[in-house]
Amino acid sequence: MSTEPVIVIDTATLATPVAPSVHVRIGGKTFEAHCPKDAVLFDIYETGHKDITVVRRFLTAMIGADEAAEVEKMLSSPKPEDVTFVTLYKLVRYLMNDPKGPKWEDAVVGSIRGLGSGVTPTTQKVAAKKPVKRATAARKATRK
Repeated sequence: MSTEPVIVIDTATLATPVAPSVHVRIGGKTFEAHCPKDAVLFDIYETGHKDITVVRRFLTAMIGADEAAEVEKMLSSPKPEDVTFVTLYKLVRYLMNDPKGPKWEDAVVGSIRGLGSGVTPTTQKVAAKKPVKRATAARKATRK
């Protein structure tokens, strides 16, 4: 019986959180914020804009689409007064690279530098399927 290699990659065990999640209070409500994926961050940094779309994308990546929509409603309503574009921009900057914050930017950069140095996918041997032998016309004739 022959075996053929099968690559088994379990992304649940390979993917480790880049940075710890934090709780953020916006407009009196607490949200759990997660460090955005590196692909999202690269895309945001490539655009280079400093407007509401960047903050909106960060909020969606950090707290989810439904919660980001809720925060956006707080932005457009007259109350609460402390939820402004500037405060949200400062919040994003604080989470990403403030020395007193969680420094998600450093964690993302460290994760990218460490690519390939973590847990590696495993290769497992599995039994190969036996080839199906087809009877040719000559063999059929000799059997009779």
